[in-house]
Amino acid sequence: MNTDCEKSATALIGRRFRRRGAALALVLGTGIGAFPSRASVTTLEFNNGNGAASVDQYVGTSGGGWLSAWSSSNAATMNGTVTNASPLVTGGGNYLSITANGTGEKAIRRQFDGSVSGQDVTQPYQIKFNIRIDSRTGWDAASDVISIMDRSTAGSATSTTSAFIIRVYGATPGASKPANQWLLYNGAKDDGAFDVNKLVDSGMAVAVGTTYQFTINLNPANRDYTVSIYDGVNTVNSSAMGFRTSAFSGREHLHFHNIQSAAQDSTVFSIDRIEVIPEPAAAGMIGLGALSLWLRRRTLRRLGA
Repeated sequence: MNTDCEKSATALIGRRFRRRGAALALVLGTGIGAFPSRASVTTLEFNNGNGAASVDQYVGTSGGGWLSAWSSSNAATMNGTVTNASPLVTGGGNYLSITANGTGEKAIRRQFDGSVSGQDVTQPYQIKFNIRIDSRTGWDAASDVISIMDRSTAGSATSTTSAFIIRVYGATPGASKPANQWLLYNGAKDDGAFDVNKLVDSGMAVAVGTTYQFTINLNPANRDYTVSIYDGVNTVNSSAMGFRTSAFSGREHLHFHNIQSAAQDSTVFSIDRIEVIPEPAAAGMIGLGALSLWLRRRTLRRLGA
């Protein structure tokens, strides 16, 4: 390529970036324009209630980056319904209320596609949701458990394919781990067996009736994750936790999981506003790079290079 042409193109692009800075910021900030970027999976707010006609319902249907409807590993002992009786946040509306009865491991789960619309699953992304424990009876044993986790296949328990595991116990599970605290699993990235010693106290207590807003930042390239939890007053932020799994497909099943110690036990908890989105900084860099390349190519064409 002609050197003078390259210099002219570079100078012209620089002038255009300076002159059109506000316009470029608008494009990057809103996603306007025909540039490749990572897309979000449809946010679940349950606005369409119960049914199987739309993505946002319970049980819903596939679409918008969700590869399946909701399902229960044991519908007789764990199932959900959409209601608006007591929204999780002020001004909120519908949410999914889940009831679990009796012993045994069970889970409500749904598969999402982390690579929707060409999203690079080696890049960081976030999972966000609100959760509230509404009631629990017999919550007094280490085998009384609520977990939030992913795994590569639908199941009823934690798995060696889980990247992240978040858990609360009714009594200490051992190894001096506290009850009634959100605990985070710091895996060895090796598909290893579940080890209570790998649980890390988040510093956030769990109370009935409190809504917890979770943000899970996953970094598949490093096979680690961080968690932010907000209880309406305080926020705790974790250090990096290792994945339990040694591999990561991006097509994960999000699980809300329960174990109870006695047949008469019952737990009710609610979830709302479930999001799977590209990590904002990574998405911005992808958009900026695509925009810069597009401007350079267009300018070179106009200069006849």
